[in-house]
Amino acid sequence: MHWCGWKNAVGYYEEALAKRDEAELRQRLFTAYILLSLRESELQYRNDSWLLLAEGLLPRVPPEPFVVYLAMAREKMRNISLHRGGYSLLGAPELEKKPLPRETGPVLFNYLYLQFLRLIATRDTIEKYIGEEKEFLSLHGDSNLAVFMRPFTPQEKDDKLAAFPDFAEMYMLRGDWHNSGKKYQAALADYQHAAESMPVLYKARNAMSAICYSLEEYEQALLHFGQTLEIFPLEPTALFGRAICLSELRHYDESDRALREMIEKQSFYHGEANYYLAKNSYYRNRPEETRSYIKLAAAYIPDSAELNMLSGLLYLDRGQPGPAAIDFRKVLEQQPQHAEAWYFLGLVARQEKKFREARAHFQSAIENFRRELEDFDTKLAAMNSEEGSDPYRRNYFLKRQRQRSAYAREAIERLAPLQKTFRKPPLPGLKKLLVALAAPPPGQ
Repeated sequence: MHWCGWKNAVGYYEEALAKRDEAELRQRLFTAYILLSLRESELQYRNDSWLLLAEGLLPRVPPEPFVVYLAMAREKMRNISLHRGGYSLLGAPELEKKPLPRETGPVLFNYLYLQFLRLIATRDTIEKYIGEEKEFLSLHGDSNLAVFMRPFTPQEKDDKLAAFPDFAEMYMLRGDWHNSGKKYQAALADYQHAAESMPVLYKARNAMSAICYSLEEYEQALLHFGQTLEIFPLEPTALFGRAICLSELRHYDESDRALREMIEKQSFYHGEANYYLAKNSYYRNRPEETRSYIKLAAAYIPDSAELNMLSGLLYLDRGQPGPAAIDFRKVLEQQPQHAEAWYFLGLVARQEKKFREARAHFQSAIENFRRELEDFDTKLAAMNSEEGSDPYRRNYFLKRQRQRSAYAREAIERLAPLQKTFRKPPLPGLKKLLVALAAPPPGQ
Protein backbone atom coordinates (compact mmCIF):
# COMPACT_ATOMS: atom_id res chain seq x y z
CA MET A 1 0.00 0.00 0.00
CA HIS A 2 2.23 2.74 -1.39
CA TRP A 3 2.53 4.71 -4.63
CA CYS A 4 4.30 2.05 -6.69
CA GLY A 5 1.97 -0.66 -5.44
CA TRP A 6 -1.09 1.37 -6.41
CA LYS A 7 0.45 2.27 -9.77
CA ASN A 8 1.11 -1.42 -10.49
CA ALA A 9 -2.42 -2.28 -9.33
CA VAL A 10 -3.86 0.23 -11.81
CA GLY A 11 -2.09 -1.54 -14.65
CA TYR A 12 -3.38 -4.91 -13.48
CA TYR A 13 -6.97 -3.74 -12.98
CA GLU A 14 -7.10 -1.92 -16.32
CA GLU A 15 -5.82 -5.01 -18.11
CA ALA A 16 -8.24 -7.27 -16.26
CA LEU A 17 -11.20 -4.97 -16.99
CA ALA A 18 -10.41 -5.11 -20.68
CA LYS A 19 -11.02 -8.86 -20.49
CA ARG A 20 -13.92 -9.00 -18.06
CA ASP A 21 -16.10 -6.12 -16.90
CA GLU A 22 -16.65 -6.90 -13.22
CA ALA A 23 -18.04 -4.52 -10.60
CA GLU A 24 -15.36 -5.38 -8.05
CA LEU A 25 -12.57 -4.64 -10.55
CA ARG A 26 -14.12 -1.27 -11.39
CA GLN A 27 -14.34 -0.36 -7.70
CA ARG A 28 -10.76 -1.44 -7.00
CA LEU A 29 -9.51 0.53 -10.00
CA PHE A 30 -11.44 3.62 -8.95
CA THR A 31 -10.01 3.39 -5.41
CA ALA A 32 -6.47 3.01 -6.77
CA TYR A 33 -6.90 6.19 -8.83
CA ILE A 34 -8.04 8.04 -5.70
CA LEU A 35 -5.17 6.71 -3.57
CA LEU A 36 -2.61 7.76 -6.19
CA SER A 37 -4.10 11.24 -6.35
CA LEU A 38 -4.18 11.59 -2.55
CA ARG A 39 -0.57 10.44 -2.16
CA GLU A 40 0.74 12.73 -4.90
CA SER A 41 -1.10 15.67 -3.34
CA GLU A 42 0.41 14.72 0.02
CA LEU A 43 3.81 15.03 -1.63
CA GLN A 44 2.92 18.45 -3.12
CA TYR A 45 2.67 17.22 -6.70
CA ARG A 46 -0.28 18.47 -8.69
CA ASN A 47 -1.42 15.86 -11.20
CA ASP A 48 -5.00 15.92 -12.45
CA SER A 49 -4.68 12.75 -14.52
CA TRP A 50 -5.79 10.33 -11.77
CA LEU A 51 -8.81 12.50 -10.99
CA LEU A 52 -9.80 12.59 -14.65
CA LEU A 53 -9.60 8.80 -14.86
CA ALA A 54 -11.67 8.46 -11.69
CA GLU A 55 -14.26 10.91 -13.04
CA GLY A 56 -14.53 8.85 -16.22
CA LEU A 57 -15.11 5.68 -14.21
CA LEU A 58 -17.54 7.24 -11.71
CA PRO A 59 -20.75 6.39 -13.66
CA ARG A 60 -19.75 2.71 -13.54
CA VAL A 61 -19.32 2.43 -9.75
CA PRO A 62 -21.88 2.85 -6.91
CA PRO A 63 -22.33 6.48 -5.77
CA GLU A 64 -21.40 5.66 -2.17
CA PRO A 65 -18.68 5.89 -1.04
CA PHE A 66 -17.00 6.66 -4.35
CA VAL A 67 -18.54 10.10 -4.86
CA VAL A 68 -17.09 11.08 -1.49
CA TYR A 69 -13.67 9.61 -2.36
CA LEU A 70 -13.58 11.69 -5.53
CA ALA A 71 -14.65 14.82 -3.65
CA MET A 72 -11.85 14.20 -1.13
CA ALA A 73 -9.22 13.94 -3.82
CA ARG A 74 -10.52 17.09 -5.51
CA GLU A 75 -10.43 19.01 -2.23
CA LYS A 76 -6.89 17.92 -1.50
CA MET A 77 -5.80 18.90 -5.01
CA ARG A 78 -7.50 22.27 -4.56
CA ASN A 79 -5.49 22.85 -1.40
CA ILE A 80 -2.31 22.18 -3.38
CA SER A 81 -3.38 24.76 -5.96
CA LEU A 82 -3.88 27.28 -3.14
CA HIS A 83 -0.45 26.42 -1.65
CA ARG A 84 -1.98 24.96 1.49
CA GLY A 85 0.16 21.83 1.43
CA GLY A 86 -2.72 19.46 0.66
CA TYR A 87 -4.48 20.28 3.93
CA SER A 88 -5.72 23.39 5.68
CA LEU A 89 -7.44 24.10 8.96
CA LEU A 90 -10.16 26.04 7.19
CA GLY A 91 -12.46 23.06 6.87
CA ALA A 92 -14.25 21.89 3.72
CA PRO A 93 -17.96 22.75 4.07
CA GLU A 94 -18.98 21.22 0.73
CA LEU A 95 -17.15 17.99 1.48
CA GLU A 96 -18.64 17.86 4.97
CA LYS A 97 -22.11 17.72 3.42
CA LYS A 98 -21.21 14.22 2.17
CA PRO A 99 -20.03 12.53 5.37
CA LEU A 100 -17.98 9.37 5.13
CA PRO A 101 -18.99 6.69 7.66
CA ARG A 102 -16.47 6.02 10.41
CA GLU A 103 -14.51 2.87 9.63
CA THR A 104 -11.77 1.38 11.80
CA GLY A 105 -11.82 -2.20 10.51
CA PRO A 106 -10.04 -2.82 7.20
CA VAL A 107 -6.92 -0.66 7.13
CA LEU A 108 -7.63 0.89 3.73
CA PHE A 109 -11.10 2.13 4.68
CA ASN A 110 -9.78 3.39 8.01
CA TYR A 111 -7.09 5.30 6.12
CA LEU A 112 -9.59 6.88 3.74
CA TYR A 113 -11.79 7.87 6.68
CA LEU A 114 -8.76 9.58 8.27
CA GLN A 115 -8.11 11.44 5.02
CA PHE A 116 -11.71 12.65 5.06
CA LEU A 117 -11.47 13.82 8.68
CA ARG A 118 -8.22 15.69 8.03
CA LEU A 119 -9.69 17.52 5.06
CA ILE A 120 -12.77 18.74 6.94
CA ALA A 121 -10.88 19.59 10.13
CA THR A 122 -10.73 23.14 11.44
CA ARG A 123 -8.80 24.60 14.35
CA ASP A 124 -11.80 23.79 16.52
CA THR A 125 -12.17 20.18 15.38
CA ILE A 126 -8.57 19.07 14.76
CA GLU A 127 -8.51 17.25 18.11
CA LYS A 128 -11.01 14.73 16.76
CA TYR A 129 -8.69 13.95 13.85
CA ILE A 130 -5.70 13.61 16.18
CA GLY A 131 -7.62 11.12 18.33
CA GLU A 132 -8.65 9.06 15.32
CA GLU A 133 -5.09 9.05 13.99
CA LYS A 134 -3.82 7.72 17.32
CA GLU A 135 -6.37 4.92 17.13
CA PHE A 136 -5.33 4.16 13.55
CA LEU A 137 -1.72 3.87 14.63
CA SER A 138 -2.64 1.59 17.52
CA LEU A 139 -4.47 -0.71 15.09
CA HIS A 140 -2.46 -0.36 11.89
CA GLY A 141 0.80 1.36 12.87
CA ASP A 142 2.87 -1.20 10.96
CA SER A 143 0.93 -0.65 7.74
CA ASN A 144 2.66 1.06 4.83
CA LEU A 145 -0.24 3.53 4.92
CA ALA A 146 1.22 4.92 8.16
CA VAL A 147 4.41 6.01 6.38
CA PHE A 148 3.86 9.72 7.05
CA MET A 149 1.97 9.35 10.33
CA ARG A 150 4.73 8.23 12.69
CA PRO A 151 8.52 8.10 12.97
CA PHE A 152 10.22 4.86 11.90
CA THR A 153 13.44 3.61 13.47
CA PRO A 154 16.40 3.00 11.16
CA GLN A 155 15.86 -0.74 11.49
CA GLU A 156 12.18 -0.40 10.64
CA LYS A 157 13.08 1.57 7.52
CA ASP A 158 15.56 -1.11 6.47
CA ASP A 159 13.02 -3.87 7.12
CA LYS A 160 10.32 -2.09 5.14
CA LEU A 161 12.60 -1.57 2.16
CA ALA A 162 13.78 -5.17 2.27
CA ALA A 163 10.13 -6.26 2.09
CA PHE A 164 9.03 -3.57 -0.38
CA PRO A 165 11.99 -2.62 -2.60
CA ASP A 166 9.91 -0.13 -4.63
CA PHE A 167 8.60 1.76 -1.55
CA ALA A 168 9.62 5.23 -2.79
CA GLU A 169 8.13 7.09 0.16
CA MET A 170 10.22 5.06 2.63
CA TYR A 171 13.37 5.55 0.55
CA MET A 172 12.69 9.28 0.84
CA LEU A 173 12.41 9.04 4.63
CA ARG A 174 15.58 6.96 4.94
CA GLY A 175 17.37 9.43 2.69
CA ASP A 176 16.32 12.25 5.02
CA TRP A 177 17.69 10.27 7.97
CA HIS A 178 21.04 9.69 6.25
CA ASN A 179 21.16 13.34 5.22
CA SER A 180 20.61 14.54 8.80
CA GLY A 181 23.56 12.36 9.84
CA LYS A 182 25.78 13.80 7.07
CA LYS A 183 25.92 10.42 5.33
CA TYR A 184 25.57 12.11 1.98
CA GLN A 185 26.51 9.20 -0.26
CA ALA A 186 23.87 6.98 1.36
CA ALA A 187 21.31 9.80 1.29
CA LEU A 188 21.87 10.46 -2.41
CA ALA A 189 21.53 6.74 -3.16
CA ASP A 190 18.20 6.57 -1.30
CA TYR A 191 16.86 9.70 -2.97
CA GLN A 192 17.88 8.25 -6.33
CA HIS A 193 16.00 5.02 -5.54
CA ALA A 194 12.97 7.07 -4.53
CA ALA A 195 13.04 9.08 -7.75
CA GLU A 196 13.46 5.97 -9.90
CA SER A 197 10.63 4.15 -8.14
CA MET A 198 8.32 7.18 -8.20
CA PRO A 199 9.30 9.40 -11.15
CA VAL A 200 6.91 12.20 -10.11
CA LEU A 201 8.56 12.49 -6.68
CA TYR A 202 10.31 15.77 -7.46
CA LYS A 203 11.03 16.25 -3.75
CA ALA A 204 13.68 13.52 -4.05
CA ARG A 205 15.31 15.44 -6.92
CA ASN A 206 15.23 18.64 -4.89
CA ALA A 207 16.73 16.85 -1.90
CA MET A 208 19.61 15.62 -4.06
CA SER A 209 20.03 19.15 -5.41
CA ALA A 210 20.12 20.60 -1.90
CA ILE A 211 22.87 18.19 -0.80
CA CYS A 212 24.95 18.86 -3.89
CA TYR A 213 24.50 22.63 -3.57
CA SER A 214 25.49 22.57 0.13
CA LEU A 215 28.63 20.63 -0.83
CA GLU A 216 29.29 23.10 -3.67
CA GLU A 217 28.82 20.42 -6.31
CA TYR A 218 27.00 22.92 -8.50
CA GLU A 219 27.04 20.91 -11.73
CA GLN A 220 25.32 17.97 -10.03
CA ALA A 221 22.86 20.25 -8.27
CA LEU A 222 22.03 21.87 -11.60
CA LEU A 223 21.35 18.45 -13.13
CA HIS A 224 18.92 17.47 -10.37
CA PHE A 225 17.11 20.83 -10.41
CA GLY A 226 16.70 20.37 -14.16
CA GLN A 227 15.15 16.94 -13.60
CA THR A 228 12.66 18.49 -11.16
CA LEU A 229 11.69 21.08 -13.76
CA GLU A 230 11.05 18.34 -16.32
CA ILE A 231 8.44 16.96 -13.91
CA PHE A 232 7.14 20.23 -12.50
CA PRO A 233 8.13 23.19 -14.73
CA LEU A 234 6.99 25.85 -12.24
CA GLU A 235 8.44 24.34 -9.05
CA PRO A 236 9.78 27.44 -7.21
CA THR A 237 12.75 25.88 -5.42
CA ALA A 238 14.06 24.27 -8.60
CA LEU A 239 13.57 27.42 -10.69
CA PHE A 240 15.52 29.47 -8.18
CA GLY A 241 18.05 26.73 -7.46
CA ARG A 242 18.86 26.30 -11.14
CA ALA A 243 19.44 30.03 -11.51
CA ILE A 244 21.78 30.36 -8.52
CA CYS A 245 23.76 27.26 -9.55
CA LEU A 246 24.36 28.91 -12.92
CA SER A 247 25.48 32.05 -11.09
CA GLU A 248 27.90 30.08 -8.89
CA LEU A 249 29.30 28.46 -12.04
CA ARG A 250 29.74 31.97 -13.50
CA HIS A 251 27.32 31.34 -16.34
CA TYR A 252 25.88 34.77 -15.71
CA ASP A 253 23.90 35.21 -18.92
CA GLU A 254 22.19 31.84 -18.45
CA SER A 255 21.58 32.64 -14.80
CA ASP A 256 19.98 35.97 -15.75
CA ARG A 257 17.64 34.25 -18.20
CA ALA A 258 16.65 31.67 -15.58
CA LEU A 259 16.03 34.36 -12.96
CA ARG A 260 13.89 36.45 -15.29
CA GLU A 261 11.91 33.35 -16.28
CA MET A 262 11.34 32.61 -12.61
CA ILE A 263 10.15 36.14 -11.89
CA GLU A 264 7.80 35.99 -14.87
CA LYS A 265 6.29 32.61 -14.02
CA GLN A 266 6.29 32.50 -10.21
CA SER A 267 5.40 34.72 -7.28
CA PHE A 268 8.11 33.26 -5.02
CA TYR A 269 11.67 34.45 -4.29
CA HIS A 270 11.39 37.70 -6.26
CA GLY A 271 13.60 39.56 -3.79
CA GLU A 272 16.27 36.87 -3.90
CA ALA A 273 16.04 36.64 -7.70
CA ASN A 274 16.62 40.38 -8.11
CA TYR A 275 19.52 40.17 -5.65
CA TYR A 276 21.18 37.54 -7.84
CA LEU A 277 20.50 39.60 -10.96
CA ALA A 278 22.26 42.48 -9.18
CA LYS A 279 25.12 40.21 -8.12
CA ASN A 280 25.54 38.82 -11.65
CA SER A 281 25.61 42.38 -13.04
CA TYR A 282 28.14 43.50 -10.41
CA TYR A 283 30.53 40.70 -11.34
CA ARG A 284 30.31 41.79 -14.99
CA ASN A 285 31.00 45.42 -14.07
CA ARG A 286 27.59 46.75 -15.03
CA PRO A 287 26.99 49.34 -12.29
CA GLU A 288 23.75 50.84 -13.63
CA GLU A 289 22.12 47.41 -14.02
CA THR A 290 23.40 46.41 -10.59
CA ARG A 291 21.85 49.45 -8.93
CA SER A 292 18.55 48.90 -10.77
CA TYR A 293 18.27 45.31 -9.54
CA ILE A 294 19.33 46.28 -6.02
CA LYS A 295 16.40 48.71 -5.88
CA LEU A 296 14.01 46.02 -7.10
CA ALA A 297 15.33 43.51 -4.56
CA ALA A 298 15.12 46.03 -1.71
CA ALA A 299 11.36 46.28 -2.22
CA TYR A 300 11.14 42.62 -1.10
CA ILE A 301 14.14 42.05 1.20
CA PRO A 302 15.20 45.45 2.60
CA ASP A 303 16.90 43.88 5.63
CA SER A 304 19.05 41.43 3.69
CA ALA A 305 22.65 41.74 4.88
CA GLU A 306 23.91 40.37 1.55
CA LEU A 307 21.90 42.90 -0.44
CA ASN A 308 22.98 45.86 1.69
CA MET A 309 26.60 44.72 1.52
CA LEU A 310 26.45 44.60 -2.27
CA SER A 311 24.80 48.03 -2.36
CA GLY A 312 27.51 49.48 -0.11
CA LEU A 313 30.31 48.04 -2.25
CA LEU A 314 28.72 49.48 -5.38
CA TYR A 315 28.49 52.94 -3.79
CA LEU A 316 32.11 52.67 -2.67
CA ASP A 317 33.24 51.62 -6.16
CA ARG A 318 31.42 54.65 -7.58
CA GLY A 319 33.11 57.07 -5.20
CA GLN A 320 30.10 57.62 -2.93
CA PRO A 321 31.39 56.90 0.59
CA GLY A 322 28.44 58.50 2.40
CA PRO A 323 25.70 56.18 1.03
CA ALA A 324 28.15 53.26 1.25
CA ALA A 325 28.57 53.85 4.99
CA ILE A 326 24.78 53.87 5.46
CA ASP A 327 24.54 50.44 3.80
CA PHE A 328 27.45 48.97 5.75
CA ARG A 329 25.78 50.10 8.98
CA LYS A 330 22.58 48.39 7.85
CA VAL A 331 24.59 45.19 7.46
CA LEU A 332 25.93 45.56 11.00
CA GLU A 333 22.43 46.09 12.35
CA GLN A 334 21.59 42.62 11.01
CA GLN A 335 24.98 40.98 11.63
CA PRO A 336 27.03 42.91 14.24
CA GLN A 337 30.03 40.58 13.79
CA HIS A 338 30.29 41.01 10.01
CA ALA A 339 34.04 41.49 9.59
CA GLU A 340 33.92 42.82 6.03
CA ALA A 341 31.29 45.42 6.88
CA TRP A 342 33.51 46.74 9.69
CA TYR A 343 36.52 46.76 7.35
CA PHE A 344 34.77 48.70 4.59
CA LEU A 345 33.25 51.09 7.13
CA GLY A 346 36.85 51.73 8.21
CA LEU A 347 37.83 52.43 4.60
CA VAL A 348 34.98 54.93 4.28
CA ALA A 349 36.03 56.73 7.46
CA ARG A 350 39.65 56.84 6.30
CA GLN A 351 38.60 58.29 2.93
CA GLU A 352 36.70 60.97 4.82
CA LYS A 353 39.82 61.57 6.99
CA LYS A 354 37.99 60.51 10.14
CA PHE A 355 41.02 58.63 11.45
CA ARG A 356 39.83 58.07 15.02
CA GLU A 357 36.60 56.55 13.68
CA ALA A 358 38.52 54.55 11.08
CA ARG A 359 40.80 53.09 13.78
CA ALA A 360 37.78 51.94 15.80
CA HIS A 361 36.16 50.31 12.77
CA PHE A 362 39.38 48.57 11.70
CA GLN A 363 39.83 47.32 15.26
CA SER A 364 36.36 45.76 15.13
CA ALA A 365 37.22 44.26 11.74
CA ILE A 366 40.40 42.67 13.15
CA GLU A 367 38.51 41.15 16.07
CA ASN A 368 35.87 39.70 13.79
CA PHE A 369 38.29 38.45 11.14
CA ARG A 370 40.06 36.66 13.99
CA ARG A 371 36.77 35.14 15.16
CA GLU A 372 35.87 34.08 11.60
CA LEU A 373 39.28 32.45 11.13
CA GLU A 374 38.97 30.55 14.41
CA ASP A 375 35.48 29.36 13.43
CA PHE A 376 36.78 28.31 10.01
CA ASP A 377 39.69 26.37 11.53
CA THR A 378 37.52 24.76 14.22
CA LYS A 379 35.11 23.44 11.61
CA LEU A 380 37.96 22.24 9.38
CA ALA A 381 39.56 20.41 12.29
CA ALA A 382 36.25 18.76 13.18
CA MET A 383 35.69 17.68 9.58
CA ASN A 384 39.24 16.33 9.32
CA SER A 385 38.77 14.23 12.46
CA GLU A 386 35.50 12.64 11.31
CA GLU A 387 35.84 8.88 11.13
CA GLY A 388 34.24 7.06 8.25
CA SER A 389 33.42 10.31 6.46
CA ASP A 390 31.87 9.54 3.08
CA PRO A 391 33.55 10.65 -0.17
CA TYR A 392 31.25 13.64 -0.65
CA ARG A 393 32.00 14.92 2.82
CA ARG A 394 35.74 14.39 2.34
CA ASN A 395 35.74 16.20 -0.98
CA TYR A 396 33.90 19.09 0.65
CA PHE A 397 36.58 19.23 3.35
CA LEU A 398 39.26 19.62 0.65
CA LYS A 399 37.23 22.40 -0.96
CA ARG A 400 36.88 24.18 2.36
CA GLN A 401 40.65 23.89 2.87
CA ARG A 402 41.23 25.66 -0.44
CA GLN A 403 38.62 28.29 0.45
CA ARG A 404 40.35 28.89 3.77
CA SER A 405 43.59 29.54 1.91
CA ALA A 406 41.84 31.97 -0.45
CA TYR A 407 40.13 33.68 2.51
CA ALA A 408 43.49 34.07 4.25
CA ARG A 409 45.20 35.52 1.16
CA GLU A 410 42.43 38.08 0.64
CA ALA A 411 42.38 39.06 4.31
CA ILE A 412 46.17 39.51 4.34
CA GLU A 413 45.97 41.73 1.24
CA ARG A 414 43.41 43.92 2.97
CA LEU A 415 44.84 44.03 6.45
CA ALA A 416 48.63 44.11 5.92
CA PRO A 417 48.64 47.75 4.67
CA LEU A 418 47.00 48.81 7.94
CA GLN A 419 50.33 48.14 9.69
CA LYS A 420 51.79 51.08 7.82
CA THR A 421 48.72 53.31 8.18
CA PHE A 422 48.45 52.80 11.93
CA ARG A 423 52.02 52.51 13.17
CA LYS A 424 51.81 54.70 16.25
CA PRO A 425 50.19 53.13 18.07
CA PRO A 426 49.68 49.89 16.09
CA LEU A 427 46.28 48.28 15.91
CA PRO A 428 46.08 45.72 18.75
CA GLY A 429 45.97 42.14 17.53
CA LEU A 430 46.72 42.94 13.88
CA LYS A 431 50.20 41.41 13.80
CA LYS A 432 49.01 38.27 15.57
CA LEU A 433 46.10 37.93 13.15
CA LEU A 434 48.37 38.25 10.11
CA VAL A 435 50.59 35.46 11.50
CA ALA A 436 47.53 33.22 12.04
CA LEU A 437 46.27 33.95 8.51
CA ALA A 438 49.63 32.97 7.04
CA ALA A 439 49.70 29.65 8.92
CA PRO A 440 48.57 26.48 7.10
CA PRO A 441 44.96 25.40 7.72
CA PRO A 442 44.13 22.29 9.79
CA GLY A 443 44.76 19.04 7.96
CA GLN A 444 47.63 20.34 5.81
